Amino acid sequence: MNADDVSLLDFTRAQPGLSYNKMVTDTEGNVYIAGIFNGTSDFDPGPDTFLMSSGDYVAQFILKLDEDGGFIWAGALTGSFLNSVRDIAVSKMGRVLVSGTSYGGDLDPDPQRLQYHRARDGDGYVLLLDRNGQLERAITIGGPDSQGAYCVAFDSAGNVLFGGSFENETEIAIGENSYTLEAPAQTTFPYLTKLDETGALVWTKTLGSEGSYHALATGRDGAIAVSFSSLETGEINLQRMSPDGNTLWSQVIGGDGNVSPREIAMDIRDNVYATGSFWGTIHVGTDSH
Repeated sequence: MNADDVSLLDFTRAQPGLSYNKMVTDTEGNVYIAGIFNGTSDFDPGPDTFLMSSGDYVAQFILKLDEDGGFIWAGALTGSFLNSVRDIAVSKMGRVLVSGTSYGGDLDPDPQRLQYHRARDGDGYVLLLDRNGQLERAITIGGPDSQGAYCVAFDSAGNVLFGGSFENETEIAIGENSYTLEAPAQTTFPYLTKLDETGALVWTKTLGSEGSYHALATGRDGAIAVSFSSLETGEINLQRMSPDGNTLWSQVIGGDGNVSPREIAMDIRDNVYATGSFWGTIHVGTDSH
């Protein structure tokens, strides 16, 4: 599916209460869509039907279509009307990562499974699914204050990365194990976590300065790039990191007006590209533009 085939997704507009906010493709051309819906919707864009219900509140959905727009599978995450889905990523092997926020509910997208993974109110979550949409791992990021899981990515070896921000203290629960991150009182810090292919923790860390909103990209041989906005200065902080989480370089984008980060990407030479919005004059490092 390419930009000329967007009409294949017209079914989303024909379904009351359904909207999508993230769409990615894999190496085989399959399309993955994540969003929210309310009520009962048909997720098969072809002549057949695949109905899912949100229950009493808004639910998140994950949908996989083939390269011609044909239905492969779909799943729903139920909870409350405040639930949201933030990001989705697909590995070279077709495994899927989804992140968002859940205000209580079921984090298993397969209604046939008997084992439920439930999030507490306001927890961030990261789901690792196999290529058939079956849940492999459910991770929650929670604590007494604000926290979130905003971005996800696979690196070139299939390792899992996810990041977001938290206030004061947060607990990252991975299976039966949990790990605590702390920040100074009444502050919000960005964090980044790396898991191996099996879902076991490799490392987790804060990114060194107060900030929020987080974008993430991976490159060759486990290379990592992140961006987040500073709550103190309003600038964008870009960091290039090694596979073990050490900062190789850091760059600041600021100016005399508001600067907000959006997306970040790396090319085959591990050059870093960042997008965002601004007004006034901005500077990158010591240069003004």
